[in-house]
Amino acid sequence: DISNVLEKIDTEIHKVTIQVAQGKRHSLSRYNAMWNKPRPESATTDEESASKLSTAAQKKNFYHQLASTAESGWDFSSRWMRLHGPKVEKVLKSLQNSGLLQPAGIATSLTNTGQQWDFPNGWAPLQHMIVEGLANSGSEEARSLAEDIAVRWIRTNYVAYKKTGAMHEKYDVEACGKIGGGGEYKPQVMNPFKLFLLTNNLIYLKIFSISFGFCIEIM
Repeated sequence: DISNVLEKIDTEIHKVTIQVAQGKRHSLSRYNAMWNKPRPESATTDEESASKLSTAAQKKNFYHQLASTAESGWDFSSRWMRLHGPKVEKVLKSLQNSGLLQPAGIATSLTNTGQQWDFPNGWAPLQHMIVEGLANSGSEEARSLAEDIAVRWIRTNYVAYKKTGAMHEKYDVEACGKIGGGGEYKPQVMNPFKLFLLTNNLIYLKIFSISFGFCIEIM
């Protein structure tokens, strides 16, 4: 429902203008939850984290930042990564040498914090964005890497499904067919005949492989 989407933008997204080192100004949108208390779903954890702060104002700001971060859906991780338009060759070399490319896909980070948005977990949207970017870069080498990543991710989804009979929201990319973990809640699964919002179901896997013209053999 588009009205719900617009309401979410009005209540949770805050527009800001920043000036970069080159003097250019850019308009951005960021999550800005109207909340300065412990989150109801994680109150004990939030209060424990805030106990290290000395003033009430600091704690309110901390709770606000926590809530705003969680609104993004990509909540807690060891880093936020931003690229500034490097050349394709530089991106390829960086990715290949980063340690992020694992046997079953791209890891979300290199730091194992126990949080779900960190190593060794991999998530479908991240795989898709990287594959799409590489595949559409105009570089044959990048396209080849995109296909390789797609094969690894699709295969781990398929192997995990054969083992468990379900699709999972995240996978451990260190090994094919290994389910991800960590975070603040029990990892979610979904019947493969129903769409799970953050992972690939069987139909999506097929679209994922053919949308870039790849011919992928799962097994």
